[in-house]
Amino acid sequence: LLFADTGAHWQNGFAERRIDDIETRARAIHDVLNLTSEYFRYAVKYTVALDNRLPTFNNWSPIEAFYRQKGIAKINKLYYFGCRALAMRPPHLRRKLGLRRDECVLLGFATGSKAGYTLLKMDSRTVITRSDVTFFPDIFPFRDIADQREFESKSEDAEAAECVAHSVDVSSESDDLTDIQ
Repeated sequence: LLFADTGAHWQNGFAERRIDDIETRARAIHDVLNLTSEYFRYAVKYTVALDNRLPTFNNWSPIEAFYRQKGIAKINKLYYFGCRALAMRPPHLRRKLGLRRDECVLLGFATGSKAGYTLLKMDSRTVITRSDVTFFPDIFPFRDIADQREFESKSEDAEAAECVAHSVDVSSESDDLTDIQ
């Protein structure tokens, strides 16, 4: 076991590479989904949780190697960060004719309980933890919102350019009329 001096990060190359790798992948998730900076920590936690569950050496995941127990990393319960989710409301929050599920986005895996997933409620922007969740791995609300904004801004720019072009055509017609008189 080797120890690195305090403040001498270059002496601990393996750990620094892992930190850089985690940060790079979390930043990629963050940038692709157009998230605000307040959700970056969830992207980092998700990246680390994913690393701990995926098999690396001899078909053992790091979490299985740590506990020396095969099969505890549930790969079939992994979903994409930022995908759409419908979380079942707890019975005490349901109303007779009200909504039974909340529209959410996956932020990661819950720790310290059997709750399952950490989710962001889309309507109130609050973070909740639920286990009874239905996922839609091909729908990404944050990315779809950003794409819609980009489309709207492009269409507004096109309309503005069309208005400018139309005003140029009108002014050139008025110049032609003054030449005729």
